[in-house]
Amino acid sequence: MIKFIFILILSIMSTNVWAQDQINAPETLPAGPPEPPFLENYSHLRDYMFNEPNSGLYFGFGVSPIGMLSDRVIFSINFFQLHYINSPWDIEIFNASYGFTRTGDSELQSNHFVFRTSPKYSVTKKISLGPLIGYEMVSFQNIEAKLRKGAHVTPEWEPFSSSGLIYGVMVSQTYLYKKDYLIRVNEVVYKQTYSTTKSEYDWSYWYRNDKLQSDSSRIEGAIVIAAELSILF
Repeated sequence: MIKFIFILILSIMSTNVWAQDQINAPETLPAGPPEPPFLENYSHLRDYMFNEPNSGLYFGFGVSPIGMLSDRVIFSINFFQLHYINSPWDIEIFNASYGFTRTGDSELQSNHFVFRTSPKYSVTKKISLGPLIGYEMVSFQNIEAKLRKGAHVTPEWEPFSSSGLIYGVMVSQTYLYKKDYLIRVNEVVYKQTYSTTKSEYDWSYWYRNDKLQSDSSRIEGAIVIAAELSILF
């Protein structure tokens, strides 16, 4: 219940804040480069000018200042983004991010690398939504484990790490900013699927902590809910 209230608050905040007069954006995205100044005085020449079409491709970067992962708070940096925006499609072609969690129990603190894509459909001029799918690599620096398969065991205790697909939904609001930039606000919900019992090569995890060995549910994949703010150019 708390998670649903949390994402509802994020949605209301993002919609209300960016609807203010802080960003006086026109309703449509730029169709191409700005017109040369002389056309203001010689407007009849406009019909003879070549208008370069907008490619629809945008690069970007951003942050997720707050999110929830089970009973932990997660912060993320989206350090590379590639988008294709051409109404009615708003496609996040690729997004690479690094995130980390903070909690009162240091054993549960984790690091996350996520690579994702999200093909979205514009339901209004500024709002789009669609599915999200990607791949996540996660590590717990304060939990040690070995890999074993039959009589074979890796020699050293190492920080536990795993990986798996993610899937979910994304809602985006897009605002034109200073002609050449877009401000993007996302609300993201996705499910983690990494395993805490077997690696991708069918080796089993052997935890140094006996409690985790008998029950690893504390570090299993969960649902991530986050708000993101990005700039596209």
